[in-house]
Amino acid sequence: MIENCNDEQILNDLNSKAKLMIKMANLFGLSEERDAFIFMFVQFSGLDLIQNRELTKKNNAFIFSLLDLGSSFPNYLQEGWKLILNSALKLE
Repeated sequence: MIENCNDEQILNDLNSKAKLMIKMANLFGLSEERDAFIFMFVQFSGLDLIQNRELTKKNNAFIFSLLDLGSSFPNYLQEGWKLILNSALKLE
């Protein structure tokens, strides 16, 4: 559904709700769920498949959300930091 969605408002709502779910998952000790939400940002940012491809507007939105996640919720990411840092290293 996310892959085929082009409505910016829906994607913005999804990003903000996913960030809250990451925070809640960490508060309740649900590390696998927390990391799954973080991986969703990585997957839809396109940074895991960046080999010679042009990023779309949607990819850019998820990249910004991924970076915002790192700066807004640093205390809630735990091992999820590795996913964010590995993705950020792929940015040029």
